[in-house]
Amino acid sequence: MKVILHIGSGKTGTTSIQRSLADRSRQLLRHGILYPVLAGEIVHNYLTVEFACDTPRRMLQRFGSRQRVAERSHQLWDLLRTAVQRNCPDTLVLSAERLFEAIPAEGFCERLHDFFPQISKLEIIAYLRRPSSLFASKIQQALRGSAEFPQPNRVANANLLQCWRNQGSVRVFEFHRSLLQDGDIVSDFWHKAFPDLELKPAAGRVTENVSLSGEGIALLQRYRQQFFDDKNGLFLPETNALMRMISRIEQANPDNIRFTRPKLHGDIAEFIDYATTDNAELAREFGFRFHDLEMSRSALAFKPLRSSPYVDVEDVLAVDPDKFRRLHEYLTRAPRVPFLLPARVAGQLSSIDIPAVGVS
Repeated sequence: MKVILHIGSGKTGTTSIQRSLADRSRQLLRHGILYPVLAGEIVHNYLTVEFACDTPRRMLQRFGSRQRVAERSHQLWDLLRTAVQRNCPDTLVLSAERLFEAIPAEGFCERLHDFFPQISKLEIIAYLRRPSSLFASKIQQALRGSAEFPQPNRVANANLLQCWRNQGSVRVFEFHRSLLQDGDIVSDFWHKAFPDLELKPAAGRVTENVSLSGEGIALLQRYRQQFFDDKNGLFLPETNALMRMISRIEQANPDNIRFTRPKLHGDIAEFIDYATTDNAELAREFGFRFHDLEMSRSALAFKPLRSSPYVDVEDVLAVDPDKFRRLHEYLTRAPRVPFLLPARVAGQLSSIDIPAVGVS
């Protein structure tokens, strides 16, 4: 039995890929390909719990304790074994972005081989996104459940992938619309994972996984800072409602103001993209190069960024103060708009300190 592990990385259309595989799981099985939907779970992150050094907050919120999360993981491993025994597939496909950076590859693969001694080949598929673009996306992701965001740092994709190469064959591709099959991440994955399969998926979406502008992300942080600073690590319905409304206003507003994708300040973007030996290591070890990064740039030419932490979104992202104020006005003063938000959220937004934002 061949095993394909789709390990992410995060923010590269993994959810769209997973949904496409789950939606077509019955048809895939007719071709000898098992994509297991385990107790309703279309993502296989719970299979990684035992091997990770941390437990994701989303899992803790759902099950309440690490013990119960671990019990869920054991249940899904047992269901996976049953599914393989029942269906006897030629190919088993698992997809979990936490495989990329959250767990030791060796431990996970040992478990796979213990459960399935019939494994004859292990293939790992990974997509990488330009580091600075990925960091901008991670800021928004962090602020969904916190008032703080990660600090700019050097990436280490090559080291992570090397751990997987010790377990099987690794194929690395860039997540960028211009480089994907039909400009679509789902089509691209299916083409690379199942090149001889006539069954085709429905097209997915490539949105670069950043749905809010710099102004929207700054407003989101102000909201978390002012009202939920003591609830870091929690995804809240109020935050989710606010994000949905910001996204709607940015896509269509009465004045046709164009809100653009978040853009890092130049020095931070260059540091993340170039102050690392990772680009050279990816090229040397995996033959992988980001299509729009200059390989001639030397990591030694970049000094560390400032020693004090970046605290506010506008410290790292370009934020237009006028657009920020207009966005806030749409949410709090425009006719009918506040009524689409929970009353509590609309009231809280009215008291946010707007003049504090002013970096463009």
